[in-house]
Amino acid sequence: MPVIVRSDLRWSPYHLYLGRESYLMTSLYYLPKNSQVDLKKYLSGGNVERDKGHFPIDGVENTQVFVDNGAFSLTLKGERLPSPKELAEIFERRVLGADIVAAGPDVPINLSSFSIDEKIQRAQQTVRNMEQFISAYKGQAEPAAVIQAIGREMALEQAKDYQSMGYKIVAIGTMGRAVTEELLEQAQAIGNLGLKVHIFGATPPSVLPLLNYYQIDMCDSHSPLRWSMYGQILDPKNYRLRNTKNIKKEEWSCDCPVCKENLDRVLNPTTGRLADIRAVHNLLVLKKAAHDPKLRECVIEAQKHFKKTLACKKCKLIRHIGDCAMRKYRNQCLVQKEQKL
Repeated sequence: MPVIVRSDLRWSPYHLYLGRESYLMTSLYYLPKNSQVDLKKYLSGGNVERDKGHFPIDGVENTQVFVDNGAFSLTLKGERLPSPKELAEIFERRVLGADIVAAGPDVPINLSSFSIDEKIQRAQQTVRNMEQFISAYKGQAEPAAVIQAIGREMALEQAKDYQSMGYKIVAIGTMGRAVTEELLEQAQAIGNLGLKVHIFGATPPSVLPLLNYYQIDMCDSHSPLRWSMYGQILDPKNYRLRNTKNIKKEEWSCDCPVCKENLDRVLNPTTGRLADIRAVHNLLVLKKAAHDPKLRECVIEAQKHFKKTLACKKCKLIRHIGDCAMRKYRNQCLVQKEQKL
């Protein structure tokens, strides 16, 4: 399961260690509004005015670029959404070189206190937009339909509609909320239809092995970059965030290529946020968490008694099975402690 890095492309140093097979995600909202941009040329440094935050990628042909449609940001800021035909034309003529594009636009339903009727109307409009988009779109990138639904059944029905329209990828957004068991069940049911499933905005290390367990195909995260901007890096031993100011070089143990080759720069960066390769370390540790066999075992164990036993109900630090699994991984589980007594 690839963890796709979400960032403004100018702030993407990830190719320094991931150029062979990397994934990047950006939003249409942050791309130039009135001029054509070839994403692959930009990433390789061609035909672009260089700035100190941009590093050309070697082997850009192996970098998969996913462009979000920007609907979330536009709605959040009260700006007009493009029509499906307008969005299709943007992805065909103005934004070139993407491998996957988010279709639509989708009409977010969870950004404010909409009534149930309003949410249903917005969900129905989303489906109509997806149908109009795929009818109009003639570009080269693979379009991904976006789910906006209330509950598992509506999400599954939307996915079936999208599949009949010709979509092969379906994306589900967390809208900034925690990944819930309901969302995971939705994603698994959709995946069982034969569609690839992408989860927008899935971040914490405790969530990623859960996504892998539920056989989610892709997810994205802005956190590797955001954490690095605040001087934080993930500890690969326990997946805790640590401030680099409090880490001594001799005590740090990490075998990722970033730390092996540039540990001094990771712990004491001499450049600004745009060139911060700590984000690369954070991404690699997130990918490690997603495929950690011990953490996966903890996910399976957590499913057996998540909020079912008295000790588990007393634990106020768990919001979902992923949190429960992480506490087991760190030997902090109250159930485990009771069993030892």
